[in-house]
This record gives sequence, structure tokens and C-alpha cells, in this order.
Amino acid sequence: TRISKIIMKLIRALWGDKKEIKEEIPTKPDDSVVYVWGKDNLDFLKSLGYKTRFVEDTIQSDYKFKLISLDLGFKEFKECIFLDWDCKQIKSIDNLEFNSPSMPLYSYPKEYEFSNPNITKQVKTFGWELDDFYVLPNACCITVKGFNLGKELLSIHEKYNFDTLVEEFAFKVFTNSTLDEYIEMYDSPYLYGRESSQYFWVDGKKVNTAKRLNEYIGKKQIKFIHE
Repeated sequence: TRISKIIMKLIRALWGDKKEIKEEIPTKPDDSVVYVWGKDNLDFLKSLGYKTRFVEDTIQSDYKFKLISLDLGFKEFKECIFLDWDCKQIKSIDNLEFNSPSMPLYSYPKEYEFSNPNITKQVKTFGWELDDFYVLPNACCITVKGFNLGKELLSIHEKYNFDTLVEEFAFKVFTNSTLDEYIEMYDSPYLYGRESSQYFWVDGKKVNTAKRLNEYIGKKQIKFIHE
């Protein structure tokens, strides 16, 4: 089994210079450790009182940095949960059973077109098909225990050279599973990748695949919210 009772260290990351990301960061720090790229980002987080680990002085924006954060987090703590800034812990996680590794799932309508056509193509290539939508791991919440997942996913990314959604495509390849196998072995039991109320605009119409996917997965004991 991949389930274990653990108390895991919360880790996060900050890179690039996007204003909207900084606006998501709570002004009251939690107990997380943040891996940081960019001196301005470091100064910003320190001014709020966050515990930080400075990695490199660059304003480059690359989702590969999340995989590097997983690598560094495992090396430092051995057991950790990576959270995006828009992923909020709402209940205690002490002594809970976690899948390791795990990510929740989310979906895109098949008709949805990304601004980058390569991403549209890769979602079709690497996503699971379910009815009229594609399903992928959502890297908003990643649990790691027992082995260096970040190192594994970096190796997969080097092989495939994903355009974006790097951590999600890489984890999908890593699991090498059907959707039902993923739900049983790798899906997070404590949050959904998207809330059931979220929708896309496709050809002028609201399309909600999140609710259908969440119903397919089943009920969870919600401890986190991905906003």
C-alpha cells in the first residue's frame, strides 16, 4: 500500500515577477517553508515573515521550479506537502493518512483551446479521456514521502520537454496508470483539483466538467480548498 500516517512539512515556491501571484500570497504567514527564485521575491516574503530558502537570483518563470522545490523539500524534510498559493489548508492534517505521492485531479473540456496550441495538443496526448473532457493531475497539492519525486519528475520532463503544465504532465507519465487506477492509488483524499462550481467558456457557453469529474471520483474529507 502507498498509504501512511504522517505529519508532513508544508512547502511552497515563488518565482517570476507576476503581480497576480504575489496578490494570492496571504499576508499572515503559515508554517510553510518557501523556496524562492529572485531577490525581489525573497525580500517580499521576508517582509511578510515567511520562512524562506533562497535558490537563485532570477526572474525567469518556469514550472520546472516547482519540481526543483519538490527535490529540495524532500532532501530537507523527507516528508512534505507542496501547496500552490491558491491552495488553502482549512482543517488540521495532523495524523491523517496520505497517499504518497499524490495530486488531485482536474479537467478540461475537449473543445477548450489554449492560447498555446502545443498545450492543447499535449493535453490531448497526456490526459485521460472521460466522456467529453480530458482529465489531468493538478499540481496544486503534492504529497511526497519515501522517495525523491521531484528528481523523478525532472528526469521525465528532460525526456519529454513539456511546454507547460510541466509537473502535471510529468506526474501523469510517472504514474503510468488508467484513470481509475490513479483515483485509487494517487488521487488526494482531502481536496479536489477544481471546485465543482468552476466552469469554462467554450464557444460562448458555460461548460462545467469539474462537477462531473468530482462526482465520478466520489466524496472526500475536505481539508484543503483550491481556489
